[in-house]
Amino acid sequence: MRKLKFIDLFAGLGGFHLALHELGHSCVFASEINEDLRVLYKTNHGISCNGDINVVDVKKEIPKHDIICAGFPCQPFSKAGKQNGLEDENNGNFFDRIMEIANYHNPEYIYLKNVPNLESHDDGNTWQYIYNKLSIKYDVKKQILSPHKFGIPQHRSRIYIVCRLKKKGGLVDFKFPEGEFKGMLSIKSIIEKKPKEYTGIKPSSLNHIKVWQEFLSNLKSEEVPRFRWERFNHFYLCTMLKKKKEFSLQSLTQNTQYIIRKLAA
Repeated sequence: MRKLKFIDLFAGLGGFHLALHELGHSCVFASEINEDLRVLYKTNHGISCNGDINVVDVKKEIPKHDIICAGFPCQPFSKAGKQNGLEDENNGNFFDRIMEIANYHNPEYIYLKNVPNLESHDDGNTWQYIYNKLSIKYDVKKQILSPHKFGIPQHRSRIYIVCRLKKKGGLVDFKFPEGEFKGMLSIKSIIEKKPKEYTGIKPSSLNHIKVWQEFLSNLKSEEVPRFRWERFNHFYLCTMLKKKKEFSLQSLTQNTQYIIRKLAA
């Protein structure tokens, strides 16, 4: 297999990095705006991440590469957000930044990832804009995939966009893998009973819990706020009314470890 060089934009914890590194390819540049994630990226992969991609000098700071990897921010397109799309003042311009880098460096491949709603957002106009930009030089294919169809106990559908320069042969022979759900997968089989670096509950959080308990103690049982549990595609999901998206997301985020272990019990 030919050894390639890649750049990892909006790198997060480095999912793209891990996959490509295991295939023998090397990362020559990474960018992640979140400082905590940059620290973890350095710990996990031994490479220092640059910060905000918008302030990076495309010509001087980004070296020559064969692949652009970019799981660009999904908030503008996610159903859980405001869906401002490409017009989002904070995150809407990142695709154009990716194209600026691609147009200057002309990498052979571009790998993109986002939420499935990217495809249908704004009646398909958002995807059409992205496709039109990419297809000037690249052959483009897309597919919605989820880990639970590939032996991983997580239901997380994402749209994956694979591009290759037309002058290099395009994607004539490329096919996305075909996953298949083969029954319930066990979360319990892959998580530890207790995190190795478990630190307990912060005093401030304990105070919040006490106040919340006092509030609950003064309510009748039918008045107590609660999650609504339901089954969906063989997985338990914790959902709330659509009008309460922000509260639902916050609750799930703050209780992720508890919920996962509860489901695995």
